[in-house]
This record gives sequence, structure tokens and C-alpha cells, in this order.
Amino acid sequence: MKAAQTSTQKAPEELEKLRVNEERFKVLVENLTDLIYILDFKTGHYLYISPYVKQIFGYTVEEALKLSPQDVMTSESYKRQFDKLKLDLQKFPNVEKEATMELELIRKDGSNFWGEINARFLTSNKGQPTSILGVIRDITEHKIIEAKMEASEERYRRLFETAQDGVFLIDFKTGMILDVNPFLIKMLGYSKKDFLKKYLWQVGVFKDIAASKENFRTLQTKRYVRFEDLPLQTKDGKRKNVEFVANAYSVGDSTIIQCNVRDITDRRIIENKIKESEEKFWILYKASADAIMILEPPNWGFTAGNPATLKMFGVKSEKEFISLGPWDISPEKQPDGQLSAEKSKQMIMKAVREGSIFFEWTHRRYKGENFPATVLLSRIEEGTKRYLQATVRDITKEKQAVEKLTESERKFKIIFDNSSLGIALVSTQGRWVKVNTAICEMLGYSEKELLVKDFQDITYPDEVARDVGAMKKMLIGEMKNYQVEKRYINKKGEVLWVSLHVNLARDERNQPLYFVSEIEDISERKKIDSRNQILTAIVESSQDAIFSKDLTGIILFWNKGAENLYQYNQKEIVGKKVDILLPEDRKDEVAKILDKIKKGERIEHFDTVRIKKDGNKLSVSLTVSPILNKQGEIIGASSIARDITNQIERTKELEKMNRLMVGRELKMIELKNKIVELEKNK
Repeated sequence: MKAAQTSTQKAPEELEKLRVNEERFKVLVENLTDLIYILDFKTGHYLYISPYVKQIFGYTVEEALKLSPQDVMTSESYKRQFDKLKLDLQKFPNVEKEATMELELIRKDGSNFWGEINARFLTSNKGQPTSILGVIRDITEHKIIEAKMEASEERYRRLFETAQDGVFLIDFKTGMILDVNPFLIKMLGYSKKDFLKKYLWQVGVFKDIAASKENFRTLQTKRYVRFEDLPLQTKDGKRKNVEFVANAYSVGDSTIIQCNVRDITDRRIIENKIKESEEKFWILYKASADAIMILEPPNWGFTAGNPATLKMFGVKSEKEFISLGPWDISPEKQPDGQLSAEKSKQMIMKAVREGSIFFEWTHRRYKGENFPATVLLSRIEEGTKRYLQATVRDITKEKQAVEKLTESERKFKIIFDNSSLGIALVSTQGRWVKVNTAICEMLGYSEKELLVKDFQDITYPDEVARDVGAMKKMLIGEMKNYQVEKRYINKKGEVLWVSLHVNLARDERNQPLYFVSEIEDISERKKIDSRNQILTAIVESSQDAIFSKDLTGIILFWNKGAENLYQYNQKEIVGKKVDILLPEDRKDEVAKILDKIKKGERIEHFDTVRIKKDGNKLSVSLTVSPILNKQGEIIGASSIARDITNQIERTKELEKMNRLMVGRELKMIELKNKIVELEKNK
């Protein structure tokens, strides 16, 4: 009884302790920063979820109890968990007491996060699994850090493996080489095996053992060493100059020395070339015909100027020049009206931004005249130092040449457009490239119509082959120019005669550019020439002496009849004064005749006396007419002389006979009168 009573009294106490323990457990569970859950194994529903579900998933406890694991996991994570659970059940009870998995979970708002799930089976009194007790911890931050560490390690390894400097790692305490990258192996010609697990001074490349040990001790003390120009020897005995830098740093509980070896052999060569280049630059700087000057910030004033600069701007010394600014060697305004001081600052800032600009500028010689120039502003960077180099070229002569060229082109255009001659530019293939108004009017085509044709299209068919042949000879240099009288066919189909003069224009490399054709319509001249030929034939075949002279009396033309009459041939008489044909007592006749001719009068059948080459006189009948040019101006006289010596002699004989007959008649009358008188006296 007493024992029973004692037992009865203990039961409430045990229950109270159990209640208190449960309460403490509940408080502990509900205040954990991990989520605790119990999942019914058979139904797949949660039997218990701690309040921390709100912080992790965003669900209330009530909402979460209505969910299944599939609702809060990605499909891939759920499959992994399901496959694991299925496998564990097959092996049960020979499974681990606890299983840990990292799964991707889904919050109420749809966002994903990583959770670490630690789970174990809860069993019945019979030892069969009834439920799963799990703890979920948000490891998103951990995963991010882990990913970053992996990425960092990967980057380091990639950098180590692909670095274009030699890199090797040494144990801080022992000096043993722990790792070496491929670039160093390639640079020095040793294998990785030659390096690994050997002390620094055991590797042939660092053969100066004493120096290597001493340098290592210095490195251990200072944790940093640097050699600017360390000579190393490759496995095949070649010398290399390297920059050697070693740093000690901690990795976890240990200390590692990283050594970087940079081959500066090529750099040394480049530095020597740079030095040589700089020497050449200064030679060029001093000898250049262009003005070269340096401008430096912040005010962008001049800090240097070569001898050509001083000469160009009329400055006595470099010291005097660097006291000036760009605006001091410029007129107040530039040709566009901008103030030089403002525009020069704009150009300087543009060069600083863009690196280089080229422009034209009007400069002024110091206390002198303005002159045009080209300016190349180039930004120069030497380390942290930045400045501008200005290269200035006086283009006065070039401008004058351009002006002359422009004036020449202007004159050419005036001549081309207004010439009475047809002028055309023809391609080396024979196409019309440019034609003036005169040729269009000459041929009856518009400019547009001509430019779609070639010269063969309007050339008389019989003459095409000759023209093409001449064109080819000019192109290969066998002919310099080509001049010919030829026939064209105009738009109406009419044939016209032209005088064609062709030159070939070439570039500075003597390569053909185009043909320049000058075309004169000579159709009218051809008609006149034809008539003149007929007239010449008539004149030449005439028995009369026909000759012409200018207004001063100089003989210009002398036909065959004149040669026969006066006995002078053409070579003897042409170019001499007509006075040679006149006797001394008739010299004044020439002036009188020419005076009448100048007045436009015609002299017909003027009988006079002239002298032949042999000195004998002859009587001639002259007809003298004025000669007019195209403008109707009197330019000379044409004379036709007919020998009337025989005619005059016959006339004289007739006159003599007449006188004799008259004398006889008078004597007969006188005799008759006497007879009559005698008869009267009888």
C-alpha cells in the first residue's frame, strides 16, 4: 500500500517533469534558426513544422502543414530526395542513422534557395520506419561563398596555368618547390619533374647555390624580394635576362612563396630600340623643316620648339618661344571669324580627347605677317605624363599653287565653255566624257546624247580604223599627239569636215587619263578650198600675167603667165616690191594705183609700160582689183596684165598708113586745085 501510494505520488511529478521538458523542447525548437519538421512516411504530409518556416519559406505553420515536399522543392531536387528515400527503404534498417543532402527549394514567392536537409527515420515500437525527422538550414549564402571560392580557385588555377610569366610556388620554411606553371617550363626548357620537390638551389637554372640560399633567407626575413635584371640560364645554355619578384603570403595555416619570373630579354631589346628611336627622333626634331613644338597642361603653353619653329615664327631663342601661347602666334581671328584664342583652346581639347587632329590654321610670325599652315596635334602619353606635340607646316607656296591651279581651272572652264572650237575629253576607251557647247552645236546633239556615245559612232565609217589606230599608238607612247582633217556625221546625217587635234593627258605616274580633243568645223573652208583649187587651176592655166601684192606693194603670188610675161620665176619675184617691174619714169604709178585700191576702187584696162627681167620694155594693159579678207577689209591687190606690145605696134603702123594716105589725098587735092586754076587761066 505504502509502495503503491508512493508510486502514485511520483506519477504527477514525472508528468510535470515531462511537460516541462516538452515545453523546454518546444521553446528550443521554436527558437532555432533551423527549420524542424516531421513528415508522415505513409501519407507524405507534414505532422509538424516549426515556426521558423515563415522565415525560410514565407509560409505560416498552418499553410505549410497543408503542403507536401514536392510543393517546396524543384523537380530535380525532389527526384534526388525521392530516389534517396527509395534506396534507403530498400536497405532499411542497414542505412545510416542520419542523411544529409543539399537541395534547391522553393519559397512561397516563387524564388529559389539552397537548403541543407539533415534527416533520419523515426521508427515504431516494432522498429519499422513511420516518419522522418528533418532539419532544414538555409545555406544559400554558404553556396554563394563556396561558388565564389571555387570560381576564385578556378581563376587562380587558370591564371597560373595560362600566365605569360613564369610562376612557381615555394614552401616558406624549407625552400622546396611545390608547383610550377607551363610558361616557366617552356621558358627555361626544364621539365616539371626537374622542378618539383627540389629545393630552389637544387635546380640548375639557379646554379649559384650560395646566392640562392642567401636570397631565400632574405625572402624569409622580408617576405618580399625583387631583382630587376637577374641573369638565368636555360637548360640548353642560353642566357635570359629576367625580372624576378617573390612574395610570401599565408594560405590557411601555412605560408607559401609565389615567385614570378618575367623574361625581359625582348624588353631589353625593345628598350634599346626605343633609345635608338629617341635618338633618331631628336635628330629629326632638330633637323626637321617642319616646326615641331611641345605643349603641356594645365595652361597648354609651349615648353619646347625645334630650330625650324624659331625660324618659322621669327623668334630669337627657344626661351623666348616658350614664353608664348598658341594664341600669341596667331592673328586675332581665324578666317571663319572665330577668335584665335578660343578656337586654339577648342582644338587642343579635341586633340586631348581624340588623340590626334589635323587642320589648317592661320599663323602669324612673331611681330610679323600672317601665313597659312597645316597643324597636326598629337597626344603623347609617357606613363602618367600627357602632353601634345604640334607639327606645323608653312603652306604658303602650296596655297599659292592651289590658287594658281584654281585660277587655271577657272580659265580652262571659261575657255572650255566659251570656245568657238569644239573641245571634248574622251576616255581611253573612246567614250565622250565631257563636251562643250560648241561641239554640241556643231554636231546637233545635246550634251546628254553625246555622253552616251563614243567617237566611232559619229566618225565617217572609212576613217574609224585610222583614228582607232592613232589612239592605240598614243596610248603605248608611239605618238605624242594626233592631228588630222576628217569627217563627222551630224545628228541629221550630214557629213561635215573638221580639223581634229588630239593630245593624251597623263597622271604624275605617266599613266593615261583621257584624250583632249580640239575640233574645228572646216566644212566652209573645205568648200572655199575646193573653189580656190578651181580658181587656182584657172589662174595657173591663164595666158595673162596674174599676181597679187599687199598694200605696201610686196608681191605675194605670181602665176605661170606672169613668169612668161616678165621672165621672173616665182622664187625670184615673190617677196619683192612690184617697183622692180616699173621703168624709172613710171615709179609713181604704184603709189597712185594702191591709193585707189585702198579706197576700194577698181582699175580697168590701164595701159602702161613695164620692164622684163632682160631689161626690155613691154606695153601692158592692167586690171587691178582690191583683195578683201573675211571681215571685208582690204588687205591687198590683184593684178592682171596683158601684153599689148603687138597691138600698139599695129596701131602705130595703121596710124602711119593713115597719115600717108591723108598726105597723098592732100597732094591729090592740091594737084587737082592747081589743074583747075591752070584751066581757069587759059
